[in-house]
Amino acid sequence: MRVKPDKKESILDAAEQLFAMKGYEGSSVRDICQLASVNLAMVNYYFGNKEGLFERLIERKASFLREKLQKLLDDPSLSYIEKVEAFADGYTDRLFERRGLTLTIMREMSMQQRCHFHEAMGEIFLGNFNIMRQILQRGIEAGAFRQVDVELTIATLMGTIHQVLINENMVRKFAAVQDDTDPYDDQNFRDRVKNYIKQLLRSYLVKV
Repeated sequence: MRVKPDKKESILDAAEQLFAMKGYEGSSVRDICQLASVNLAMVNYYFGNKEGLFERLIERKASFLREKLQKLLDDPSLSYIEKVEAFADGYTDRLFERRGLTLTIMREMSMQQRCHFHEAMGEIFLGNFNIMRQILQRGIEAGAFRQVDVELTIATLMGTIHQVLINENMVRKFAAVQDDTDPYDDQNFRDRVKNYIKQLLRSYLVKV
C-alpha cells in the first residue's frame, strides 16, 4: 500500500490534539488513529507505540523552538539582551498557544513512573536548553551581562511561564476576564506576561 507523505504528520497532529485535551493516559492509540483516519498498523510502523508517538511529538515541538533559538544565537544584528527578549516572547507565545499539550508534558515529567520515558524527554529538551545557555554565556563573556547563574536564570524564565500556565484560577483574577472567557486567549494578559519576563531578565542581566 502506498502511503501518502502527509500521513505521518496527520498522526502527529491528531495525537497533539488528543494529548492536549485528554492527557497522555486518557488518549488511546485507537482514538488517535480514528481522528487521523489511519489504521493501527501505520502508527506502529512510524512510531512503534504510544510512548514513541509521544516522544516524536515532543521532538517536533522542541525542534521548532530549537530552530528559532539557533537563528537567535547566530544573528549578529541583535544584542544579547535582544536575543534573550526575543526568546522570551517566542517561548511565551508557543506555550500559551499549546497550553494543553504543555500541561500534559509537565504532568508526565512530574510523575515517578516510566523513568526511561522521562530520560528521553529530558534529552529532547536539553538541546534547546544548551542553546539558551550559550546565548547567556556569550553575553557574560562579552561583558553585556552580569556574572549570573546561567542555569538558574533559564529555570527562572521557564518556571515563571509554567507557573502562569498551571494556575488558571489565579490567572483569571490577574486577567480579570469573564467566567466564560479563556484567560489564555486574552492577548492583553499574554503581553503582560511577556513584558514582565523581559523586564525581569533585563533588570537582572544587564549591567547598569
